[in-house]
Amino acid sequence: MTETIPTRPFDEMEALAWLRSQPEGVVTASAAELGRRWGWNRMRAGRRLKAWEKAGVGRTYLKKKDGQGRPLPVFCLKIPTGGGKTLLAVKTIDLVQSLYRQRQTGLVLWIGCLFY
Repeated sequence: MTETIPTRPFDEMEALAWLRSQPEGVVTASAAELGRRWGWNRMRAGRRLKAWEKAGVGRTYLKKKDGQGRPLPVFCLKIPTGGGKTLLAVKTIDLVQSLYRQRQTGLVLWIGCLFY
C-alpha cells in the first residue's frame, strides 16, 4: 500500500471526509498513522478521534421506516431541565398530526424517565 502524505495538513472537515470515505466506514489505522496521513501529530489525531467518537460524529445514518415501509422522521433535541420539553413535545405532535399525517386522530404515549 502506498502511503499518501498531504502537501498541507488536513483541516478537521477534510479529516472527517477522509474517515467517511473509507470502505464500510471502517478504519483500523492507529492515531499515529492517521496523524501522518492527515499531516497532524499523533496527539492531535488521538484527541480529535476521541472527541468525534464521544460526539457521535461520523456514525452511520440508518433510515427509519414504519411498518408499511414509509419514511419515518427521527430527530433528537437536548433541552435542559425547565426548558419546556413537554410543551415542545405536545406542539411537535400536534404539528406532525396536522401537517405530516393530515389528521387529528391517533394515540401518543408519553413516558418520562428520570435518570441520576
